[in-house]
Amino acid sequence: MFETWKFMIDPEARGLTAGWWRGGLPAEAKEVRLPHTVNVEEGLEEYRGSMWYACAFTAEPEWLNKDVLLHFGGVYRDTEIWLNGQEVGSHYDSGFSPFTIEIGQAIREGENQLILRVDNSFSMRALPVDRSFDWADDGGLIRGVQLEVVEKDGVRDIQVSVCPKIETYGERQDFADTCITVKANAEADVFVYDGLELKAQGRTGQPFEVPGMELWHFDHPKLYRLVVRKGDSQKEVMIGAREFKTDGARFVLNGEYVRLCGVEWMPGSNPAYGNAEPVIYLKKILKQLKGSGCVFTRFHWQQDDAIYEWCDRHGMLVQEEIPNWGGSPGMNEHLLEVSRKQAEEMVAAHGHHPSIVSWGVGNEMRGQEENSKQFIQKVKEIFKELDPDRLVNYVSNSWWRDPANDAVASSDSLWINEYFGTWVQGRDVDQDLSALIRAVPDKPIVISEFGVCEPAFPGGDKARTENLEHKMEVYRKYPQIGGTIHFSLNDYRTQMGEEGEGKYRRRVHGSTDICGKEKPSYEVLRRESSPLVVKEEGETLTLAARKDLPCYTVKGYYVQTEAGRIQVPTLKPGEETNIRFQGGSYMVYRENGDRVL
Repeated sequence: MFETWKFMIDPEARGLTAGWWRGGLPAEAKEVRLPHTVNVEEGLEEYRGSMWYACAFTAEPEWLNKDVLLHFGGVYRDTEIWLNGQEVGSHYDSGFSPFTIEIGQAIREGENQLILRVDNSFSMRALPVDRSFDWADDGGLIRGVQLEVVEKDGVRDIQVSVCPKIETYGERQDFADTCITVKANAEADVFVYDGLELKAQGRTGQPFEVPGMELWHFDHPKLYRLVVRKGDSQKEVMIGAREFKTDGARFVLNGEYVRLCGVEWMPGSNPAYGNAEPVIYLKKILKQLKGSGCVFTRFHWQQDDAIYEWCDRHGMLVQEEIPNWGGSPGMNEHLLEVSRKQAEEMVAAHGHHPSIVSWGVGNEMRGQEENSKQFIQKVKEIFKELDPDRLVNYVSNSWWRDPANDAVASSDSLWINEYFGTWVQGRDVDQDLSALIRAVPDKPIVISEFGVCEPAFPGGDKARTENLEHKMEVYRKYPQIGGTIHFSLNDYRTQMGEEGEGKYRRRVHGSTDICGKEKPSYEVLRRESSPLVVKEEGETLTLAARKDLPCYTVKGYYVQTEAGRIQVPTLKPGEETNIRFQGGSYMVYRENGDRVL
């Protein structure tokens, strides 16, 4: 219904004065399809300003007695919305978080005219602030728009808490009795299904137990269907039961102490699509992300729900962050309210996804300054109030200056960007990591960024490979390092790019180019992220489970040879097994079919 729109830019901001919101767009408006951005079009790559969208749709008579909702996956950025000439909603200061407006007050039977004005100009009131971001800021209806018709007293908003009861710690648990609580705008029945089989049922607002749920794991991403129903009205989401927490300086996933490896992908980078990448392309790159060995990642800004659905189904642990970057001069009450609004939208839209294990309050926000520390702590408290089940973290690049005095010290785990030898000169990584551990000994560390950016630093992909191998060797020495996230999977489009112009302006920071073509470092990334080390001697393959980084139980893996599939026995960290095979090529796969080596 909302795929095809009329569109035109409005560089002189004539539309409001001319009443386009009431009478429709001028005849020269062109037809576009969602998702859409103007910033990949010839001559408009740098356009920042006003733009308009118009779409006609037909309303059925029965809609007039119901609530009619419009769900926006993401509009970059400031948005005003009219239906049949009546303003029905707006959304300011946030270009990536999903939002919903109710349009029933203006709808009429038959044809309706929906008009939006969007503005992607730099803003001191938005997050990200002004030019303080290192990713693409393409304007427009960059994600899908969906319409939902709901009974007046029906189910429209739900929030799901899924808490498995882990009995023992120290080894992986695959099943657990699980407590589920569903909050909703209306009292309703709740049903949990495994396929078509009803596992349990309860009521909104009342915790109930689902016995023996199969646990969600990145190697075994088991999902259940949760339905909230009141009469003819219902909402349905997919859920997974998993526990991800800290225990002192260690991460625990479903009872097992784990150390995890991953890489960060920067969406919006293909110049053919920009931030309006279609879902089919997003899934292609997500497959490449997981294929690099990644089970642990972060997003600097809010993503399309389709990305988290993919991560749920294929197994990926994710931190989603508010796009507050760089410590811009805006640690004020207005930006605190913007942070609250974005946090509310993130939790409301994405809180049911088992793939999301933590929320991020921001990145590199001058974490040694008192004003920033207070701001970061307040945003952390907002997230904890909205979602007490997940970890909340701040990502620091100033941690090494005075670790105990940095905002990162108050996070649930210590997410640190480590660019010693490139952006940071004259430091010793061993010395500063040791100082951080002494200052905050009871929290796990995540190396949330490390890598080499060209052409700011020379050496090409060879230098990236050498940096990756060297840094992983260092990180493996520290048991307190519970995770690493290499930066980045891809070269990425950004207004801070040192190479290229227009929609090709980019940072050369990845193991793939901006269109996903793999470089030699991609295979090194896969090898360094593998939980298995494989040695080939004659007709014997020796598979050893790493006991440093990454570190977790290898279960359900198999080797595909030219002669067929060979199952790998369960290996705990430090264990190994020998497999006989008759030569030729082979590949190692995870239980869910992802390639390991």
